[in-house]
Amino acid sequence: MLRSDNIHIRSQLSATQRRMLQEKQQVMDYLRQIENDLIEKEQIKQRESILRKDYEKLQLTHKQDRQDIDKFNIQINQQKQKLDQLEQERTRIKTNPNASILFTLELINVKLLTLN
Repeated sequence: MLRSDNIHIRSQLSATQRRMLQEKQQVMDYLRQIENDLIEKEQIKQRESILRKDYEKLQLTHKQDRQDIDKFNIQINQQKQKLDQLEQERTRIKTNPNASILFTLELINVKLLTLN
């Protein structure tokens, strides 16, 4: 009888140990999942930070491009005004044949400067 009680206790102990091991494994799996979630969240934060920095750089680039465009538009308008003045001068010079050669040279010079 002692022997059968001993076997019975061992089987109960083994079942209890198996159950405890299974519970420990479940806890370990749960902790691993939590760790993986935390790692994933950290990676997401890092990607967000990188994206935020990239966005800020793009905003600065856009602002600089906008300023460049505005500057070029001002230059274009100034050159158009100069061209209009020269066209008026050309019309005036047409009436004076001696001045037309000088004006033509000026006009060519301005057009060359405009192209550069």
